[in-house]
Amino acid sequence: MATTDPRQQAVATGPGVGGRGASRLTALYAGVAAVIVLIVVTAAVALFHLRQLAEQRAIEQTRDLASSMEQTVEGLIVAIDIALQSSADEIVRQMDDNTLDPASVTRYLIRQQRRLPQVDHFWVLDKSGHLVFGDGMPQEPQDLSDREYYRRLRDDPAAELIMTAPVVGRVHRKWFLPLARRITRADGSFGGVVFAALYVDQLDEVLAQLDMAVGGVISLRDPDLGLIVRRQAFRPDRTPIGDRTLAEPFRQALAVNPRSGSYVSGRTSIDGVSRTQSYRRSAKYGFVVNVGISREMVLADWRRQVVVVAGFAAAGIAALLGCSWQVTRLWRRQDQNLEALHDSRESLRAAQKIANLGHFTFDLATGRWTSSDILDGILGIDAGYPRDRLHWHELIALPSREEMAEHLAACLRDRRPIDREYRIVRPCDGRERWVREIAEVHDAPGGGGALLVGTVQDITQHKEAEQRINNLAFFDQLTGVPNRTLLVDRLRQAVSSSGRTALFGALLFIDLDNFKTLNDTLGHDMGDLLLKLVAQRLQDCIRADDTVARLGGDEFILMVSGLSRVESEAGEAVEAIGRKVLAVLNEPYQLVDISYRCTPSIGVALFRGQDVTVDELLKQADLAMYKAKAAGRNAIRFFDSAMETAVLERAALESDLREALQGHQFQLYYQAQMAGDRLTGAEALLRWINPRRGMVPPTEFIPLAEETGLILPIGQWVLENACRQLAAWAVLPELSGLTLSVNVSARQFHQADFVQQVLSVIERTGAPPERLKLELTESLLVENVQAIVEKMCSLKARQVGFSLDDFGTGYSSLAYLKRLPLDQLKIDRSFVRDVLCDPNDAVIARSIVALGRSLGLGVIAEGVETEEQRAFLAAAGCHTYQGFLFSRPVPVDEFEHLTAWCADQTREGRPLSGEPFISTSAE
Repeated sequence: MATTDPRQQAVATGPGVGGRGASRLTALYAGVAAVIVLIVVTAAVALFHLRQLAEQRAIEQTRDLASSMEQTVEGLIVAIDIALQSSADEIVRQMDDNTLDPASVTRYLIRQQRRLPQVDHFWVLDKSGHLVFGDGMPQEPQDLSDREYYRRLRDDPAAELIMTAPVVGRVHRKWFLPLARRITRADGSFGGVVFAALYVDQLDEVLAQLDMAVGGVISLRDPDLGLIVRRQAFRPDRTPIGDRTLAEPFRQALAVNPRSGSYVSGRTSIDGVSRTQSYRRSAKYGFVVNVGISREMVLADWRRQVVVVAGFAAAGIAALLGCSWQVTRLWRRQDQNLEALHDSRESLRAAQKIANLGHFTFDLATGRWTSSDILDGILGIDAGYPRDRLHWHELIALPSREEMAEHLAACLRDRRPIDREYRIVRPCDGRERWVREIAEVHDAPGGGGALLVGTVQDITQHKEAEQRINNLAFFDQLTGVPNRTLLVDRLRQAVSSSGRTALFGALLFIDLDNFKTLNDTLGHDMGDLLLKLVAQRLQDCIRADDTVARLGGDEFILMVSGLSRVESEAGEAVEAIGRKVLAVLNEPYQLVDISYRCTPSIGVALFRGQDVTVDELLKQADLAMYKAKAAGRNAIRFFDSAMETAVLERAALESDLREALQGHQFQLYYQAQMAGDRLTGAEALLRWINPRRGMVPPTEFIPLAEETGLILPIGQWVLENACRQLAAWAVLPELSGLTLSVNVSARQFHQADFVQQVLSVIERTGAPPERLKLELTESLLVENVQAIVEKMCSLKARQVGFSLDDFGTGYSSLAYLKRLPLDQLKIDRSFVRDVLCDPNDAVIARSIVALGRSLGLGVIAEGVETEEQRAFLAAAGCHTYQGFLFSRPVPVDEFEHLTAWCADQTREGRPLSGEPFISTSAE
């Protein structure tokens, strides 16, 4: 302000005052300039620091999201892998037991799929690559042998889970990620592939669960970096599946660290957004998760801070008096930033709390340590817990404490990082918890010693999840006892141990008698309850070193070891154990409000050393169990080599029988049927002439054909060829009047389309239906008589005749017999053979003749070999015969020769019984 005092004015303008003013101005200008520089420098440093914080937070956020999604996808794949392995084991078990049931396998696959809603289908390919089992099977056959996962699993017996690039499904025409496992038979052969279809749409829904801001993006790539699915915030991405185009920064980051890393991408051609991105590659499965956040979002707050700081600097330069205010405001903004940083730290602390992750610092020089509240909660300690010369490592559960102390000392000595998992006992409640410690040794500030800095995470839930997965893989989910996988592993160890100790061990194969009846009558819930009770009783019977396992269904295995070095003594010990098991399992079971009794059949196989494989031991015990079944059930039987020989011979016979169908080894023989002295017909009898075995008796191969179901194609072949022969005879005068009897098995007759089969054969061959006679056995009448009558009436309406074979040997209610449209009863050869010497057989034969006469049916006796037998039957009223007295079964040319001979005898007036035609052909 100007002064009006002359003296003051003089002083102000006197010598030195102007200099001082200039110097003041210079100082002021210098001060202003210094303040401006200070403001600019301070603002630049602050903004640079804030930008680094913003970018670091973005990197940490994308890393956390990438890690979270990696664990989510890995968990999903692990769950699918367990389901695939379980399905493969179930299919192998059914294959090895020759009980492969498509409906059962499909139900099993559906149960696996229901546990995993992300998976649309579990399907099975046979060893040739054809789709055979699964829910929603297409009607048209599907050949998937060209798929990469099929070829890799087929060609690599040691392959584990295969995950290939996404493919388009040939059934539903949708992109899916194939996850497949090999089906390896017990003999190591390739049995096919079980695979899960993880549709890309489902993966997109998994990615959609991540909370992403505008401009955020997440992608999942296969091990070869082909795109599986890419999703932007609030909407899916349209990048083609399988696209391997990578941004150059991404490619460079992968070259530096293929496992994980972060980078900044430029503006993409897809949406023009630049992002901060982090990626992680799964160490177990190789897929890559890439998460990005828009840099516009990352730097939004920072740009606002730039505007504010620039305004502060401009105001400071314009008016120095406002500098303090600007600085004050800048400080206020910095306080806000620090508060934001504090909030960020609190968010990190919250994340650590969610992850049960605490941190610590341990001063190696003083022995004191500090820890976060979260770590105190994990360890179960309070603020008063001693922290001098006492580390929480003393909370480690025995016996791991000493090992961990040695490991810690070695790491501290060598300054190596610590990464260990161990159990602790919390002092607050005595509970055990699993933790993971990750720590490193750092130099203390100022060079005053060293610090151990690290984190401790509570991984108890993770360990419990691993245990649950282990239980799913190795224990039966119904009974809780070991499953086949764990049994085989323990059995291998027991066999190896028995070789070293020379002590015998044994397998007891336990099968519950009539278990299917229980399921069919009381329901599967009662069956499941019985299996649980049986498993509990078996566990109560065994020693600590023995094993009870469930193979599946109602089959259990009891493995015992360390019996004796003497085989006889070991056998006696096992028999005592088996008797105990029989007694325990024979006790009544309380199934809710029902008292139920169930008996077991037990097969025993002894082992010592490596003489036999694990699979052979299981097979031997299984064979012995079936021997116990054959002995009347509720019994114990030991395996012997004769039993195995019989099974091998049966398997060889079955194989030869299947080849016989393809190799035209069957032939029809014909045995004459006589009415008095007149040849009226023949019975077509099947003969098998094997190149190595020669003529195989029907008593050997017919029961096997019935059991295996081969009787159906064999029966069709017999009917077809018999009708062709009948049609050929129809045009020959001497043979046109003959009837031809053909045996039909009960299994063949019970086919739903049996009537149509017979009529089709008659139409196709041109055979006269009135000359065809179908021979049925009494076993046919055990069930569903009404359906039998309807089929017989349908064929009877087309003039086909019926004969009841082997009458008297089975069960035929007279009421049923009256309803059946029969033409003839056939007296079984067992009655005819002793009809002259056994009064009972004589009475039975006369009764059958009388019964036939009363019902208006013809009666024929088979097995007539002597004139005395024929005379007796004729006296009883039976005048139709079949047997060696007239002819053995002979090939068609010999039978036609016999027919001509009979015609000559008749024309010349000579009796046929005087010199019967006996063929030299083998029967």
